[in-house]
Amino acid sequence: GNNVKVYLRGGKVVVDGVKDEKVHVYDVIGRTIYNDIFDTPISLPAAGVYMVKVGEGKPHKVVAR
Repeated sequence: GNNVKVYLRGGKVVVDGVKDEKVHVYDVIGRTIYNDIFDTPISLPAAGVYMVKVGEGKPHKVVAR
């Protein structure tokens, strides 16, 4: 929904405004980094651009440096 916020904190993906929603994180070439119910910040393997899809919503882009 519109209340979902996706951002980086300390190099990890944080998703606010969701409860019991599946979160899918993938890199720019489509490899799955995470695919589970969100309950804790998600560690990323390296700097880069990642897409975060929450439930059936539109993907959010995050850039890890």
